[in-house]
Amino acid sequence: MRVRQLVEGHAAAESQADAIAQSRLRQRAVDVRQGSPTFLQWHAQVLGADKHNTLLIAEGFAHGFQTLTTDCEMLYLHTAAFQPAAEGGLNARDSRLAIDWPQAISELSPRDAAHPMVDEEFMGVAI
Repeated sequence: MRVRQLVEGHAAAESQADAIAQSRLRQRAVDVRQGSPTFLQWHAQVLGADKHNTLLIAEGFAHGFQTLTTDCEMLYLHTAAFQPAAEGGLNARDSRLAIDWPQAISELSPRDAAHPMVDEEFMGVAI
């Protein structure tokens, strides 16, 4: 998959493991668990084929990534089937999240750009 940036959220009760088959990317996981002491805080990690590493995105976390090279092949392993009704997302440009992207966001799909900014009414995902 050739992707520059993608941020998506999973409201369904599922976990996901991400690994890189080719190239490198910087992955972010944002805590969206309702009532969590680390609510809206994020963790960053570089994943790469040369590093042979995987990141587990636990249920209740949104995730996004930015490729660090031009061609990137990513492998997703989910613990549940895709549920379109449970799909949601965070906006990669949301200043409230203050996500430190390693490069300026140069490409964002129309779907991902349309994700709303987090406001005071956002209570998170009930797990």
